[in-house]
Amino acid sequence: MLKNSLISLLLVFILLSPSFIVAQDVIFKQDFESADPFSGFVLQNLDKGIPTDTELAILSDSAWAVRPAGASGNHAAVGVSRYTPAVQVDDWFITPAINLGTASRLEWDAMSFSAQLLDSYEIYISTSSQTVNGCLLNLHEMQIANEQSGSFRHRELDLAAQGYANQTVYIGFHLATPDGGVGLAIDNIKVTDDLLQAPVSLTFIVDMSKYKEADNFNPATDTVDIAGTFNGWDGTLNIMSMVADSDSSKYSITIPGFHDGDELEFKFRINSSWNDTAVEFPYGGPNRLWTIANGKYTYTAFYNEEGSISSINEGGRPNALISVYPNPVEDQLNLKFPKDINLIRIYSLNGALLKEISSPSVEESIDVQNLIPGTYLILFRSSEGYTLSRKFLKR
Repeated sequence: MLKNSLISLLLVFILLSPSFIVAQDVIFKQDFESADPFSGFVLQNLDKGIPTDTELAILSDSAWAVRPAGASGNHAAVGVSRYTPAVQVDDWFITPAINLGTASRLEWDAMSFSAQLLDSYEIYISTSSQTVNGCLLNLHEMQIANEQSGSFRHRELDLAAQGYANQTVYIGFHLATPDGGVGLAIDNIKVTDDLLQAPVSLTFIVDMSKYKEADNFNPATDTVDIAGTFNGWDGTLNIMSMVADSDSSKYSITIPGFHDGDELEFKFRINSSWNDTAVEFPYGGPNRLWTIANGKYTYTAFYNEEGSISSINEGGRPNALISVYPNPVEDQLNLKFPKDINLIRIYSLNGALLKEISSPSVEESIDVQNLIPGTYLILFRSSEGYTLSRKFLKR
């Protein structure tokens, strides 16, 4: 008894601790707006009733149909319960297999069509097969009598609390109005999993070799820091340390307190200075961007992208996968890059944004004949938050 009490107190402490967050994964989702919303579902029309409403005659042969429903007019799964002649309603739809986690929840919205003749339905969970018989091996997990009309009602079912954690299940929605309703709409079915996530530490590594070769950085007298959204842009809080056996060229720091999904902006600096001769991407140039992905907690880059690789997180991509040609260029600049690049920006070296391309194809051709001769920076941002760069020379 004492042990259980201590465990409960520990869980409460963890849940209330600001250093922990609840990360929600969407395991399954169906909003019935796609071209084939019942793809992978099983529909069973066991009552074989003929709908009184001739506009829903399709439901003579199918248990459910997709129709606009509710004030918003969004599509929903629609089943009817008023038949001529009257029969006991018995219509099912059963989801494809869903692999549950340790803390999975089922959510959906439902609405009866008539305020005078409310509809009733049941939720079943099958762990054996995507069939009505598989659903009926277990008692219904929830029975909703007289669902509200006029607007959708949001409902939830804690699948983990019902004993289905870490199992593969099929979820059955059973329209079973006992005394003739009119019809029921089901929408926005979603299964999520809430996981308690402890904070993680991120490691930043910057290579100063090119600045060192150009005599713009002296390891004996200069320092490197990182300033960003996570430290109030005060890099003095995060002075980096020289990496052993790196020929005094690489610096690193590990900073705790982050979570998957965090979006960071930052820059590396020399001697904690915002002076344009010391900070990377000077003259108001862009910040580095990094969206934290699960298990990818190291960021490696050359200072000011002066090197052969650029902003590679764990699992990131080398600049070798990006082609910029011809370089130098006179009029037409061609770009080739991986398909996960979703944003391209061209900057002058004084930080002015000259062109932006959102949702580019894997090849782009850019007219640069009006640019003043000189060096320019191209930034490529991937859908995973990596920021890669290349420079080109305009003749």
